[in-house]
Amino acid sequence: MAVYTEKDYCPIGRPTDPALDPTITPTELDCAWTGGYLEGRGTFTNSQGTARVVVQDRESARATLKRTRDRFGGKIYPGPSYGDVKKIRYIVTGSRVAELFYKIKKHLSPMRRKQLAATLDGMNYNDEVMENE
Repeated sequence: MAVYTEKDYCPIGRPTDPALDPTITPTELDCAWTGGYLEGRGTFTNSQGTARVVVQDRESARATLKRTRDRFGGKIYPGPSYGDVKKIRYIVTGSRVAELFYKIKKHLSPMRRKQLAATLDGMNYNDEVMENE
C-alpha cells in the first residue's frame, strides 16, 4: 500500500497516485475519439465529493480502454461477467476527471457536457466549468 504525503493530494477528491497518470499526451483526434466513446459508453458520477468517469465494455475492448487510459490516466479493472461475456471497467477519478473534461468537452453533446459539469460541480469546479464554456 502506498504512503501519501500532503503534496500527493489533489485539491478535492482522493489522493492522487502517480501510477494512474497519463503516459501519452493526447492529440486533438484522441480527444475527439474519446469524447465520442464516452458519449456512448461513459457514466459520470460524484460520490462523497469525488468525481468519477466509468466506462464498462467487453473484455475484447481492452486495447481501446488501454489506449484511453494511456492518454487520460485512470485504471482498468475487471468488471462483472454476464454468462460468457466478460466485462472490464475503465475508471478515472478526482482531479483527473476535470482534466479529461477540459480536453474533450468540445467533442461532447450539450447534454453530456451538462452531465459532466454537474459531476464536477459536486467538486466545487462550477466556476471554472462555466468560465471555460
